Amino acid sequence: MSDTPTDESEDTTASDQRISIAVYLLREAIRFESFRFASDALRVRLERRPTFMADTSARALVQMRRSLMDETQEHLGEVGPALRDLRIFYATTPSSIEDERAALTRLLGKIEDITKRILLTLGVPGDDKSDDGSKALDMSPSYDLAFELPDSVFWAWQQVRNIDDAIAAVEAGNLASFNVQFLLPEALAETKLDS
Repeated sequence: MSDTPTDESEDTTASDQRISIAVYLLREAIRFESFRFASDALRVRLERRPTFMADTSARALVQMRRSLMDETQEHLGEVGPALRDLRIFYATTPSSIEDERAALTRLLGKIEDITKRILLTLGVPGDDKSDDGSKALDMSPSYDLAFELPDSVFWAWQQVRNIDDAIAAVEAGNLASFNVQFLLPEALAETKLDS
């Protein structure tokens, strides 16, 4: 998929346009929230360690920023196929909102591993260590990171799922579905034009 949503044109259907925009919004929400999670985790730890921060070279900090950008972007690329699989699974399997939220949290929670890797690469001492100016490298640092699915990502996920549901309802001839009426009213207009 391209990085921008499909513009409305005569060559695409309303459902194609809506799903393209919804998937784009989901990807952007994941991109933003993944970057925010990792960036905030780094910032908090570095702010609490002014001595460590002062001893860290500018080159290492530049590399940290590059890693932060590159690895959160890579994370987005890695979760793309899994998100597609989740959409297919939930389109055919009844589930609760809680089930879907938990599945997304597990999938996107891999940002914790990325954040830990960046912290380790920079040599940030574990959360249980003080900022005492020790030059000794913490050989087994422990970081208390807990990713929670942001509401913005879950909202975007629900938009994709609702459009998937509307498309399936149109294909099944269920035009009374709320999602069809709200998200794909063109299907109703086409039916009225055909009668």
